[in-house]
Amino acid sequence: MEITKIGSTGRALADVQIEGMDDVGFVQAHGNEGGNCLRGPKVTKSCWNNSERTASSFHGDWLRTADVGYPYEDGFLFLTDRKKDMIISGKRGNRRLRG
Repeated sequence: MEITKIGSTGRALADVQIEGMDDVGFVQAHGNEGGNCLRGPKVTKSCWNNSERTASSFHGDWLRTADVGYPYEDGFLFLTDRKKDMIISGKRGNRRLRG
């Protein structure tokens, strides 16, 4: 079995699932680009004290990471873009959203 694949970020941790989803939460076919979403017992279930952020960060129990990429059937994940970018300047985070 191949342990690494050139260009991939690797495989998910044990007990963590990764899927590529569209903006409304439909799973994309393996190899097709989508927003990377995670779920499992090691993945946070909410944004602390922020119900609005929780609602916008999840599709059901899937955490939307804001990374764009595609998982393959063999479990390797390839990243291609970010849905949200944050520029850190000094000690401030200035959000720049791409749309």
